[in-house]
Amino acid sequence: MTEWNFPLTDEMYRLLIAGEKTIEGRVPDPAKPEKDYSRMNAGDIIIFSSLETKETAKVRVSDIRHYPSIENYLTMEGLRRTLPNVKTLEEGVK
Repeated sequence: MTEWNFPLTDEMYRLLIAGEKTIEGRVPDPAKPEKDYSRMNAGDIIIFSSLETKETAKVRVSDIRHYPSIENYLTMEGLRRTLPNVKTLEEGVK
């Protein structure tokens, strides 16, 4: 089991803690071991932290899905579960 550190804006952290944001997506960077998410497995732990308040929450990874693009990820998973504070796909991709 691996622990991953995922810093979030305070707004996203609050949405996650409130249960409004239920899916987290990240673009992997194999050149950086701490961002090579292809190594992530169900059962791993993500430590989410608020960049502003430094509060943390540990969450166990229940499922992993891979998408060819951010647009595909947001479309398939839905803005409500991935970016609940965003109204349009275009805004979510920015």
